[in-house]
Amino acid sequence: MMLLDVFVLEDENYTLRFLEKLILEHPNVESVRGFSSSSGLCEALQTHQPDIIFLDIELAPSEALNGIDLAKQIYTSNQGILLVFVTGYASYALESFKVHPFDYLLKPINKERLTKIIKEAAQRIEMQMSADSPYLARNKTVIKTGDGLAFIDWNDVYFIEKQGRRVLIHGRHGACKARCLLHELEPFLPEQFIQAHKSFIVNRDKIYLLRDVGNQSFEVSFSGYEPVALMSRAKFREYHRDFAPSL
Repeated sequence: MMLLDVFVLEDENYTLRFLEKLILEHPNVESVRGFSSSSGLCEALQTHQPDIIFLDIELAPSEALNGIDLAKQIYTSNQGILLVFVTGYASYALESFKVHPFDYLLKPINKERLTKIIKEAAQRIEMQMSADSPYLARNKTVIKTGDGLAFIDWNDVYFIEKQGRRVLIHGRHGACKARCLLHELEPFLPEQFIQAHKSFIVNRDKIYLLRDVGNQSFEVSFSGYEPVALMSRAKFREYHRDFAPSL
């Protein structure tokens, strides 16, 4: 079953909590994060990309952006996120077509309508991910990204990071956001790639330093590459003799 990460922007606290509750009850939803301001949502998007965002159009006058303005920014940077406008006025529909919204949810909120939107969003994303599955070409794994194709030579890769159901591939040329599921990559990975943590697969041949950072975790560093991965203490116990047999 396709599980969705959902963001909700709504400046009325009661409506926000009501939406969060209804959305989280849906079997296709894994997580929901609510925001009462456009700035809070924008900040969260710097580090996490949800599958779908419910956007209130009519925000408070104190907000620098209304829902449509914010949707234009999101659409420009990431057209893979599905946008659903939440509004009490159908008259906004024409202007909002500029950002190709997935759907509209009119106030007062109708639970059946909301359920239908989430189900259809899950189906859309599942179909898209099937089309985005990796494949082999000339001894490299070809992966769809947000704006094209990445030809991955696994010898150049330091680690793979799970972000929701998307993955970041950290390699010699930087980080590449792949439009596929982590388990879809696993058949393509050489044997030197190990599951170090629930959110990280690392190339053990590229490890430079393991540092105990507490909280049952080790920080994994790579020579010449600033971003780090994590290794759980359980995985360290499992693999440490591969790194240093005398320990």
